Amino acid sequence: MNKNKNLIRIIIQTAALLLFLVALPIGSWYYLRTGLDYRIAAMEELQTLGSISDSRFLTPEGGVVDSSLFKGKIVVAAVLTAQNQALFGPVLTKLHDQFDERADVLFLLHAPSLSYDKEKMHIYFSDYQLFDERQCWLLSTPMEAETTTVYAMPEASAYPYFALVDAKGMVRRHYDVRNEKDVKRLVEHIALLLPREKSRASSRRQQR
Repeated sequence: MNKNKNLIRIIIQTAALLLFLVALPIGSWYYLRTGLDYRIAAMEELQTLGSISDSRFLTPEGGVVDSSLFKGKIVVAAVLTAQNQALFGPVLTKLHDQFDERADVLFLLHAPSLSYDKEKMHIYFSDYQLFDERQCWLLSTPMEAETTTVYAMPEASAYPYFALVDAKGMVRRHYDVRNEKDVKRLVEHIALLLPREKSRASSRRQQR
């Protein structure tokens, strides 16, 4: 009887050891490999479509914002018009909420035809909870070119697109705000381009 118990114990211990030495490493390798393959595939979707590094933008009040202020940050840009601002609003709210703790993600909202109507833009920012001086910037137009040209936007007549700009100021891809899969891909690409965790809280600690 004792021999049978000992044999069972040995079998169980051996099986557990094999699980630990073989099965778990293989499983870990598989998940790491599939994660790596996903990252490589996602990064291959990004292109180099242009640069905003030499651009300067006007504020609604006539001030100038130099693109050097965006260096080292991920930029999500959109051109708001009377026709598309309602499309962008809900999506911007979700994106801002998702990356609210990231000090290195900026949303540049260009409103060439709306920015001079301060009351309308105040209501817009309030309705979609975009009042965040560190992350959400309302800008008018670039000083030397059309906004859509700076971001190499497709379909310039409508431009219902987000432009994703990496930390080096390179425009990497466009995303149709009307396409849910496109917006989801935008979130994934932002996460891939971001450096290791650098939240607002950690930034505040470094400043102390």
